[in-house]
Parts: sequence; C-alpha cells; structure tokens
Amino acid sequence: RAEQGRAGQSRAEQGRAGQSRAEQGRAGYRRMEGAIAVAKAAVDRDHAGDHDQALVLYRQAVALFLPLIESVRRTEPQKARVVQTRVEGYLSRAEILKTQQQQRQQRQQQQRQQGGGGGGGGG
Repeated sequence: RAEQGRAGQSRAEQGRAGQSRAEQGRAGYRRMEGAIAVAKAAVDRDHAGDHDQALVLYRQAVALFLPLIESVRRTEPQKARVVQTRVEGYLSRAEILKTQQQQRQQRQQQQRQQGGGGGGGGG
C-alpha cells in the first residue's frame, strides 16, 4: 500500500527528488571515498606481503565500487571509465592472489599428508 500511495504522489516525489539529488550526491561521494580507502588499504597490505588480508580488501573494494560505477556512469561517463579500469585491476589482482592462496593451501595439505603434519616429536 505504501508503494501505491507513493505512485500517486509522483509530482511531489519529483519535487523532493531535486532536493535529495544533492544529498544522494554527497552520499555517493562518501561511498566513493570509502571504496577508495578500502582499495588503498588493499594495495598497502599487498605491498606489505599480507596477501590474505589484501585479497579480502580487494574483494571488498570491488564490491563497493561496482554499484558506484553505474551511478557515476550516468553523470560522469569518463570518470566511470577510469574507475572501472581501476576496479578491473583490483579484480585481476584479487584473482591472482586467490590462485596463489589456493596453491599455498594445496602445498600445505600435501606436506601434512606426506610428513604427518610436521609434528617434530623427539623421544
């Protein structure tokens, strides 16, 4: 019912939409800043060699950026292309880290199976 009532008030909503666009713009800017901060943290962790945490952060950054690209594309298509290119780079790096993580886990599992877990028991 609430949706039906809103549909009947489309002109009023249109009037409010103009006001809320500025608010939406500020909120979008804050979301973009947040996504950038997560991406920077991912790159920092990656450069520091903390690849597991970098993978988590790259995934978060991509998830934050994807909806923003669509909204930016409508108003600033060139900026959206730049962001999309960056996101593709983050996604590519995340895929590489994921593959490395899986390979590391497989090696560890093989070592446990071959060496009995590396227990180092002496006598």
